[in-house]
Amino acid sequence: MSIGTIPEFRLHKDNWRIYVERLEQYLIVNKIPEELHVPTLITVMGVETYELLVTLCKPSKPKAKTFKELTLILENHLQPSVLAERYKFRQRQQRAGETLAEYIAALKKMSDKCEFGRWWNESLCDQFIFGIRNETIRQKLFSEDNVDFVKACQVAESIETVGKEATASADTSKVDTGAEGRQTSSYSWRNPRPYRPPQQHWSSRESNSRQQSQICSVCSGRHETSVCRLAEFACSVCHSQGHMARNCPSK
Repeated sequence: MSIGTIPEFRLHKDNWRIYVERLEQYLIVNKIPEELHVPTLITVMGVETYELLVTLCKPSKPKAKTFKELTLILENHLQPSVLAERYKFRQRQQRAGETLAEYIAALKKMSDKCEFGRWWNESLCDQFIFGIRNETIRQKLFSEDNVDFVKACQVAESIETVGKEATASADTSKVDTGAEGRQTSSYSWRNPRPYRPPQQHWSSRESNSRQQSQICSVCSGRHETSVCRLAEFACSVCHSQGHMARNCPSK
């Protein structure tokens, strides 16, 4: 009974080098003899990949070649050159709507094909900073000493988190202010305080005399301001009580 399984290779999706590495370990752990390596490869790779292999091997047949030759033929066809992979890596920038975590994962995955060796950390750090969309984060990283890829990611994610919290706090403040404003407006316009008549009472002759000699500061009518029925309503210009729009001081 065999140990483990090897699925079919998915063209344009799977990494051929990684697939071959897994297959080699499968051959070892199951103690498959060398003369059966080619038949095993042809059996597990899948129909679509085998058809491609037949085309690449013409005029020979795949079974006429060694395991190493077959895997190398497919690798040269499926895996672009290291230089081409590095070029794509250098062009990779953070996309609109892409989170820092997604951007970091994409760079790590692309770097696997670039064979940076001991320059892996430095290459990822440089591309991460050059391609990040947030200019504030980039300038902060420029000012850091001895920054590596791990530290750059930590600083960037910390700044991003603080920015999100500040934005959320500002949005909450706007909502509270708006609700308060609507409440004030509703109170001033829709629910004015009920009119309360003044405490003073004069005779009709005295009242008429005062009305003729006084100009109301609320509505400009010929009566005392204290008896104006419009005093409790809000001005349509400044929304304050005590005067109508025609007498608004802000005009």
